[in-house]
Amino acid sequence: MDRFMKYMFLGVLVAMTYLLFDAQNSAQVPSQPVTPNTETTIAPQPTPPADFVFFNGDGKSASKVFDVSQYTKAAITISCGADTSVALLVSADKKDWIVQYEYGSAECLKGQTQSVALSGRYYMAIASGGELNIRMIGRFSD
Repeated sequence: MDRFMKYMFLGVLVAMTYLLFDAQNSAQVPSQPVTPNTETTIAPQPTPPADFVFFNGDGKSASKVFDVSQYTKAAITISCGADTSVALLVSADKKDWIVQYEYGSAECLKGQTQSVALSGRYYMAIASGGELNIRMIGRFSD
């Protein structure tokens, strides 16, 4: 019996060693495929152009303010009546405004489009003079 117990003990020991070895190996092998850890960087998308209406012929002498922080250039198109002048104003804080460009009555009458390099954050326009039937839009882009 002594011999039988030795073989039995040896068999149990071999079986446990096999199970332990198999458990360690299966723990190292994933059940699903491993994908490499790669981060995808999405390139920033360009800001689409924006059109802003300064004046639409409604007789107002001051336009709304437009925030141009996402843009670097503009194309300003203007048309207005005789004896009218329009100033394109720029500001960094909506408090202190300076004239970046002034359209005189000769430029207003013939209508024109002018490229403008943006130099501040906020833009607006004011008109003075005779007929305030002004049409002025800006196309802002990068």
